[in-house]
Amino acid sequence: MAILSVWMKKHYPIIVSGEDGCGKHKMVKECYYALQRDDNKCVNVATLECNSQTKAIHLIQKLYQLCQVYNSNVGKTLKPNHCSLLLMLIRNINLPKSDKYGTRQFLTFLQQIICYQGFYDPSTLEFVHFEKNSFQFIFTTINHTEDLTTRLTSQNAILHVNMPSQSELLSIYTFYMEMVKSAFKMNKLSPQFINKLVMAMIDIFQQIKFFFN
Repeated sequence: MAILSVWMKKHYPIIVSGEDGCGKHKMVKECYYALQRDDNKCVNVATLECNSQTKAIHLIQKLYQLCQVYNSNVGKTLKPNHCSLLLMLIRNINLPKSDKYGTRQFLTFLQQIICYQGFYDPSTLEFVHFEKNSFQFIFTTINHTEDLTTRLTSQNAILHVNMPSQSELLSIYTFYMEMVKSAFKMNKLSPQFINKLVMAMIDIFQQIKFFFN
């Protein structure tokens, strides 16, 4: 999380990879809250959930919804509405399908906006620029980055998140149960009972992951 926070402060484009359920989205959100709190910045987070039919136009429409357009010395420029930084979280970029030529249009579009800090509007064929230091793109993928294009991965900082180990899960669930105990004033629960409950929760989680992965 410390590494991700540093990259986000420097506005690097980032790819966060890891298994489904390992906490990629949660980690990004926590770093976002820390960024707002520590730097006193007005940051807006927008999420785009990818599927097999996601195209470049879907991201373009999302950007136009969240931004205003003005003319600058470089041409048409996008600026985030009501904030100084727009954090665009694009989840599961490995899902969009390739076309009949083997090209994944969506990934090619992502490469374009990272490399050139803008994109060609398909309706006007004009190049639309991003206002400097006002946009950050974070991508997540449930696999390693081998199934992404090297042109895209070479332009991003890449962080791989492993699934929590048994001891880490024990710490997480124990802390969670202590919070529940405090919130509902269940002071009569003994540490031994909480430990048994935590172990049962971990066992259920691992069995569900095994059978439905």
